[in-house]
Amino acid sequence: MKQKARLDYLLNELYKNKSIDQMSNVYAITDKMPVDINRSEAKIMAERLFKLDLIKISYSSTSLRAKLTSIGIEYCEEDSFTNTGEPVINHNYNLTISNSPNSNIVNQSKNININSKIENINSIIDEISNKVSKDSKIGLEQKKNIEECAKEIKLNLYNNNIPKFGILSMINLLSDIASVSSLALSLSEYV
Repeated sequence: MKQKARLDYLLNELYKNKSIDQMSNVYAITDKMPVDINRSEAKIMAERLFKLDLIKISYSSTSLRAKLTSIGIEYCEEDSFTNTGEPVINHNYNLTISNSPNSNIVNQSKNININSKIENINSIIDEISNKVSKDSKIGLEQKKNIEECAKEIKLNLYNNNIPKFGILSMINLLSDIASVSSLALSLSEYV
């Protein structure tokens, strides 16, 4: 995680607590970051934000506390260090978990973004493929066409592209198959 992303992460966490009268523990926030930040680095980050008048800080030999200033709140709502012009509060921070099978993390699920759309489309395509493969009323040629279209859609989704033409093609292929009509209808919201 680069320095700018660390600063944005800290600001985002402080923004979550902006309505609380107390100052937040900066060390506790930096301990939650996906990369290790020592106390010295945390203090340097806080001092930088303080010099920019984005936060107020208070520290002793054992603690470092901070609170957003009104300028800091405004900054979080309008800008960020990593993506100029994009608010800090809209950032998603990718967290990595090692040696923790079946772990799930939800980090501020406020806005539907392209990743959730891609996941939804992937899920629908998987369900369509599963139902089509089990439906004995569908001919082999039609199954083959549906599977090829599904592979093409999934390849595009893997590359973070929503293939509207591919989805329309899939809807057309499924138009006369009753067993997947509700899934085809679900797909139509992504074109």
